Amino acid sequence: MKKKRRTRSNNFARILFILILCALPVILGKVLWDTMRPAPAEEADLRPAAARAGYFHALVKVEGVSADRLERYNAYYRAGFGLSMDEAVELVNWDVDILCPNGPDERIFELAQDKFFVGRNLSRYLAIYDGNSQNVRAVVEKVNASRDRIAYADIEPTDLSKGIMVLVNKYHYLDSSYVPDDLVSAASQYCQYSSAKLRRPAYEAFVKMAEDARAAGYIIKINSGYRSYSTQRSMYNNYVAGHGKAEADTFSARPGFSEHQTGLAIDMSTPGVGYWSFGDSAAGKWVHANAHRYGFILRYIEDKTDITGYIYECMHFRYVGVDAATVIHENGITYEDYYEKYVK
Repeated sequence: MKKKRRTRSNNFARILFILILCALPVILGKVLWDTMRPAPAEEADLRPAAARAGYFHALVKVEGVSADRLERYNAYYRAGFGLSMDEAVELVNWDVDILCPNGPDERIFELAQDKFFVGRNLSRYLAIYDGNSQNVRAVVEKVNASRDRIAYADIEPTDLSKGIMVLVNKYHYLDSSYVPDDLVSAASQYCQYSSAKLRRPAYEAFVKMAEDARAAGYIIKINSGYRSYSTQRSMYNNYVAGHGKAEADTFSARPGFSEHQTGLAIDMSTPGVGYWSFGDSAAGKWVHANAHRYGFILRYIEDKTDITGYIYECMHFRYVGVDAATVIHENGITYEDYYEKYVK
């Protein structure tokens, strides 16, 4: 009996040993493959292209690499400009190899230091940058706001897929038929006049802000909310008739180019204070200091009229959500800067 048990044990050990020998090459092969293969999710597209071009696998592991630019990455990396592989990929993605075939321009590195620098705008930055590092912020800010283009001429339809982050200004317009599908009528206690409408997220945020303001001893109301295309057209035409087109364009949006049509903009007021004096009132100062906590930004800032294209409007606030509003408020930037960097 003991001999029989020993024989069975020996047979089991032999079988186990044979299975391990068979599995070992598979395991080692997988480990080797996992070590050498590219990490990006798009490796199925990149590896064949890299193999055809004879490039090393390390290149296709760099973040942001694109299969159709492999030759350009490799050429710029090996051109002798002292670039790291990551830098070569980044610069080629900005088309620096096309804009500066003889090597990266020092201006590029200066511009790229700006917090709201956007690579896709590089050629436009360079077109107006004079190499003075003191005005880098001004250049980036101007281009991000499309102020290097012609207002109401170089225009495009706004991207409605952005939801509450939609951008409407003198370069991005809404169709005349556009009406938000979640408009709600504001309760009378929140309206300066008989009625006002806002998109639901903006209205709910305003109600919370108004109640907190009341608890702090201040009264804020909606002076103007959603405006239809036709309403904005009538208002704008009246301003043109009274002030002329050039002046009207500094404080009133043309129809289709008004944030009020989005249902996300509010002109605020407080009882007993003039429309244009809201910012100087106690209630207005409270709103200016706290609006971002509720997702609102002062849209047309006092020292940014050359960027927004509008004069300072102390009462005009735009809902963008708490996260975006906080970044914009803390950095003292316009919505255009934020949109170009984080939304577009």
